[in-house]
Amino acid sequence: ALGVKNVDSGFLRLNSTDPFYEISKKYSDPTVGFSKWIPVARSEYKRDILNPVWAPFRIDLEDLCNCDLNQIVKISLFDWENDIIHCPVGSVETTVNNLMKSKCNRGNADKESAIQIRKIDDDDSTEELTVAFLVVLKSDFVN
Repeated sequence: ALGVKNVDSGFLRLNSTDPFYEISKKYSDPTVGFSKWIPVARSEYKRDILNPVWAPFRIDLEDLCNCDLNQIVKISLFDWENDIIHCPVGSVETTVNNLMKSKCNRGNADKESAIQIRKIDDDDSTEELTVAFLVVLKSDFVN
């Protein structure tokens, strides 16, 4: 991620956000009209870093998107907290196809192909703010 909004200024404004991401897929039960987001992957948190680079990870396509590359997935960015109630920073809904197309070509500061992570402004519930840029450095299908 690039340019993560600092939501954790702490005592004397010395702290920074401790970002981590969570990827979720939507579970729907059409018989009762029920749907919810189910987390399928979570990164480690990066202490006091507003431009984190997370370790690569592998996930089965069945687990991620039911093997449907056009199924919507949600990527949420959080500020890690000791008390387990992590502070949401923002999120984006996208597809695996879009993530694959968004792979950057010019390094981890490449905003041109980055995906905007947004949050609804607390003061004006209709305005969305960009709170970070998701930069995809590598994406591959492996057997």
